[in-house]
Order: sequence, then structure tokens, then C-alpha cells
Amino acid sequence: VYSYHTFLFPFIWKNTKSQTWENFSKVLSIGTRWKETSWKKEEVLEERTREEWFQDYAAFQYFTEPANNVIFNTRGDNVVRCFEFMPDGNLLDQKTSIYVIEKNENKYCLQINKVRLQIYDIGIAILVFELENHEHKTLDDVNAINEYGRRINFPFLTPPGYQPLCADKISVYFNDTENAFSEQNYNDVLDKIERGILTKKKISLSYVMKPIQKILDNGGIDNGGYTVTSNKDRANDKNIYIKPCVDDRMFVCCLIRDKLFSKELQGGGADQISYISDVNMRMTKSKETDEGTVVLDCGNGEHKDYMLHWSDEKTISSRLYKLLFIENELTCQEGSMKKELLIKSVYRRWLNSGTIYGVTHHSLLCVNNGCVDIQVTNPFLTEYVQIAILALAQRSAILLLSTEAAIVANGFSDDEYITQEQIGEIETLQAKYVKVQNQLLLSEVTVQEQGVEIYEMFRQQLYIQQNKQELDEQMNNLRDVANINNERLERESDKRKAEYDEAMLKMEQERELKQQKSERAEEKRFTILALILGLISICEPLAMLFNDDGKAANVAWSVLSGLVIIAAVMYYKKSKKQE
Repeated sequence: VYSYHTFLFPFIWKNTKSQTWENFSKVLSIGTRWKETSWKKEEVLEERTREEWFQDYAAFQYFTEPANNVIFNTRGDNVVRCFEFMPDGNLLDQKTSIYVIEKNENKYCLQINKVRLQIYDIGIAILVFELENHEHKTLDDVNAINEYGRRINFPFLTPPGYQPLCADKISVYFNDTENAFSEQNYNDVLDKIERGILTKKKISLSYVMKPIQKILDNGGIDNGGYTVTSNKDRANDKNIYIKPCVDDRMFVCCLIRDKLFSKELQGGGADQISYISDVNMRMTKSKETDEGTVVLDCGNGEHKDYMLHWSDEKTISSRLYKLLFIENELTCQEGSMKKELLIKSVYRRWLNSGTIYGVTHHSLLCVNNGCVDIQVTNPFLTEYVQIAILALAQRSAILLLSTEAAIVANGFSDDEYITQEQIGEIETLQAKYVKVQNQLLLSEVTVQEQGVEIYEMFRQQLYIQQNKQELDEQMNNLRDVANINNERLERESDKRKAEYDEAMLKMEQERELKQQKSERAEEKRFTILALILGLISICEPLAMLFNDDGKAANVAWSVLSGLVIIAAVMYYKKSKKQE
């Protein structure tokens, strides 16, 4: 193998509230086209080959326990789910599975070792293409493979007659070197876009190449019609919308076995120029002539014929820069800036032994002296690539949460208070962020010094800490809005409660007043009735007094009874009044 190429495609699969893992798993046909390789089940470990066991064991020992959970799902809490692609229900055959990149007259064929998928419950996923290059053994070939093989869409549209900055065609073959599983002809897509512009038809501004879409959904053939789309307008219950997390490119991890270039990078090449010192040196070279040794000074413009063969594009620093930043033509023309970027991006720990690492926001690069020592190859393909995946997952999660925070904020009205439902959305988003902070945004993933340093380089190059700080500000602002509105709602609630208590008190007072009036009316009626009875009791015996048959004793007794009744009534009224 001259070079290893691992393409990483991070994307968002949970773009709406209605999108669930159940729906996305139907798209993938879990168990049919995707085999789960998470460590949450013991039987999964039993299915690994001896080589996989060795690699996984080394990775497991290398990372911390929290990192292992977000890499292998060791706790089984599904922070991440890990899968391996099985075309036609069978694991792919490396000898008959190829990734083909065509550009102009060039055709690059790479062996596919595996296609993996890591799905995070936060709503993001990373598709991984593990490729080997056995045939194309120049640095220019490697750069072309990385530049054109990573493109999933056009970075910009070119006028007719200009070459677009992507491959002409990318084809993927699984277990069959004759019939492509899927292919993407970018020239056809460009023609379609141009026709759409001319006819003023609506075109999609986002696109994901067909091989990726078919790997995920198989065209809906074996999963009940569930498919993926990169066009938001076409999303529905069965057409799942996926959105790239970065831009039109996949992230590239590349290991190059090149003894000569490795020696040049050390400063031990034919010109004794290292990748840093050649930026400031006046490039000189000598040649033998009949008159003796002549020094060719290229720094002041002399011997321009020689400079044609030793242009800035050909210096070691420029060649390394183009590999690191995956450029066909050098974009950084200023020497001191190029030196600054190289110092920032290159990891030199093992340079004297022939191995150099580089990390940028586009790539993870390793150049070694051509050895096949597993102590160089395996750590790169397992541990350092996994650090790249983890860093990309962190960046994608931050992007997703930042987008959701913006959507929540955009729902606020300028002339109305936010609602209780919107406060609930803020609280849900805050809970999700806390979960991501503790499970995914790890400050340390290994205690190994080399891993700590490379991981920190990734966090700097992918602006993870900076983006996290901006997300913290977003979340703090939303939390402040929620707190302010909660206080407002509490004040309004207290006011409503006070008004309610006042109304209830008033109602109670009115009820008591009404009851008092009722009681007084009843007392009045009782008094009148008692007086009437008392008077009747007095009047009747008085009438009997004038009757010849009446007796004085009976009259006296009757009068006394009436007076007692009247006195009792008057005493009762006086008592009630005092109460």
C-alpha cells in the first residue's frame, strides 16, 4: 500500500422534531445492510477477526472510559451506535470492492476495506470510507485522490468551458468489479443545473453524491420505500432529509508511505532543505560546468531558466502545504504566512525517525519513510483517525445545537412576550446541551501524551473551543430570556393570585353580608310572629275577663305567659345583636 485514504462525511439526520431513530433505522435497514459493531453486546466482540481484535484492543486501552463509550458504545446507552456496511446482506470483499475517481484522462482506483457509520443520538452521524491505494504512487496522485475523491457537491458553479473543482465521476463497486453499485456523474449534474437556471426552474442548493445516498437507503428497495434526500423541500415521513455538517467536502485522513519525501521533510534530502527552513532560505543550487562549479542563485531572480525547474510550487514546504490543505495549486503565496501555518499544523514528534503528522481543518495527514511497521500504520488507522471522527462529531454537535438555538430565538416576536411553550423549548435545548457536554464534548480522550497533543491540535484547527464558547453565549442568552420571562410569568401569576384572593375575599364578604341580611330578616319574621302569638295570648284572656264565665286566675296566668314570650323574644334579639 502506497497510501491509505479515509474519507469522513459528517451529516445531520435529525433535522425535524418528527424525525426519530426508528424512522432513520428503517432507512438504513439495520440488520440487513448494516451490521451493528457497538460493544454493548458481548456477541458483537465474538464476531471480530483476529486483526480487528488487535486493533480494537489497542484502541480500547488507548482511550479513556468516557471516550470509549462515545467511540464503542461500551456502556450501551446509545450515545453512539456503530455499524458496518453489508452490501447485499454480506460483508464486502476487499478484493472486489473499489472506489473509482475519474478526472479528465486520469482514473484512480482504490480498494475499499470497509464502509462504517457512527450514529449519535444527538442527531448527527459520520459515514466512513476506509480506502487503500496500491497503484498510484506519486504525491500528485495522492493529492488528486484526496481533492477529487472527497467532493460530494460543487463548491461553486463554473461557466461553460471551465473545469469544475470536483471529479468528473465517482463510482463505487461492492463485491463486483464490473457493475457499479452506484455512481455520480458530476458533468451530468452540472448540465442539469445549467438547464434549470436557463429555464428558471427551482434548483436545490444542497446536494450529496448518489453513492452516499444509495449506501444509506439503497434507493428504498428493501426498506419499505424509506429514502434519504439532501433537498429539504422533498422531505416527508419516508423521505428523510440529511444535511452535511461541514461544506461540499468530506474530511480526509491520509497516510503516505514515501521514503524520499519523508527524508526530504527531515532535511536530509538531496538539497538539505527542510519543510520549514526552505521558506526563508534563498534557494541556491550548484552545477558543474567546464569552468568549474557555478552557484545558481534563485533568490534574486538570476538564472530564471533554473527557476522554471525549482519554482515555489516545487519546494518541500509548498509540496507539504498542498498535501496538508489538499490543493492542486498553492494558494498561500506569502512565505512567512506559509511558514506560520505549517508550524501550527505540523506535529514533529517523530520526524527524526521518518514520520510526520499534520492536522488542518480539512485533513489529518501522516507521511512516513515507507515502512510497514504496524506501530505506525495501526495507530493512525485506528486511534488517530478515531480522534478525527470524535472531533468532527463534536464540531457537528455544536453546529446542530447552535442551529437549533437560532431557530428557537427566531421564533420570538418583537411585540409579544415569549410563551410558556417557547420557554419549554429553551429548557429542552438546555437539557440536550448539558447531555452533549458530558457525553461528547470531552476535554480529554486519552492520557497518552501524543494523543493529548494531537487531540488538542484538532480542537484548535476545527475551532471547537471557539465555537463552543459562542454556543455557550447563545445558550446563556436564551437562558436569560427564559429567566426574565419566568420572572414575568411569576409576577403575573402572583398578581393573578392576589386578584383571585381579593375576589374570593370580596365574594366571602358579600356572602356573609347576604347571610346576615337573611338572618336578620328571619329574626324579624320570628319576632313579629312571636309578638303576634304573645298578643293573642294576652288578648284572649282579657276577653275572658269580661266574660261572666271567666275566672280571674286563668286570666292572670294567660297574661303572664304572653309577657314571658314577649320577654324571651326581646332577650333573644338583644343576644344576637351583641354577637
